[in-house]
Amino acid sequence: MIVETEVSPNSDEVPWISPDVRPGERRKVITGIPGKTGLIWTLDAATGKFLWARPTVYQNIMTGLDPQTGRPSFDESTTPQSVETSAFACPHLLGGKNQPSAAYSPDTDAIYTPLNNACMDIAMSTDVAGPSDGYDVRVRVRHVPGVDPETAPVGRLEAVSASTGETLWRYEQRAPIYGSVLATGGNLLFSGDVARRFRALDAETGSVLWQTILNGPVSGRPMTYSVDGRQYLAIGAGGLTQGTGFLQLTPEITTPSAGNTLFVFALPEHRP
Repeated sequence: MIVETEVSPNSDEVPWISPDVRPGERRKVITGIPGKTGLIWTLDAATGKFLWARPTVYQNIMTGLDPQTGRPSFDESTTPQSVETSAFACPHLLGGKNQPSAAYSPDTDAIYTPLNNACMDIAMSTDVAGPSDGYDVRVRVRHVPGVDPETAPVGRLEAVSASTGETLWRYEQRAPIYGSVLATGGNLLFSGDVARRFRALDAETGSVLWQTILNGPVSGRPMTYSVDGRQYLAIGAGGLTQGTGFLQLTPEITTPSAGNTLFVFALPEHRP
């Protein structure tokens, strides 16, 4: 996302900060989570220069970043070394953050990102030939270390200051979240999950203000529009989604793969 903000990363929550950052300087930046590792990266939009980065979900793949260049270093033990071995790697192959889109609100100067906190056992397999290397990979979803698998939350919606990199709030739940986020000018966030819930949250506090149950996993991108002065909210749901793979971590939660459906909600009419 392209954002204009004051660049003042807080070293208490941001482990990787360029020594060239001058706190308080206002810049146009490119920011957000571009990859499955769940790291927020902030770069200067004009030059691409690395400014700061920080993790969100638990990860063990990257061991650090060069604060001058932003070049990462990796823990090779999280990659299987042969077809006879497997490795424990976090996040899971589907993220961290994957296809679902984050949102930015200029009113709060915050980035709102759908995440899943999960790991995997990953191994090479010679059973199915890959496109060029002669192997494919086998993946088993796992909880992050040190949690109670019976109660550990998997889905997370996290609000992070685009200026300081600080976590402003986290909304966590047992069910995976694999739907994109919409931020509105009314300080609302709309987001859906694999367990069919579609909800509105307060953009400043993360508290749930409204929710409903749809016909299937909510993995579409919410949108809002107006007709004759009345505002509407649309969201696609149903079908299949990669996010249902996380339900192996939450066997008490099931969801139907019902047909694709477009739901449209209307705000109350304003009467003089």
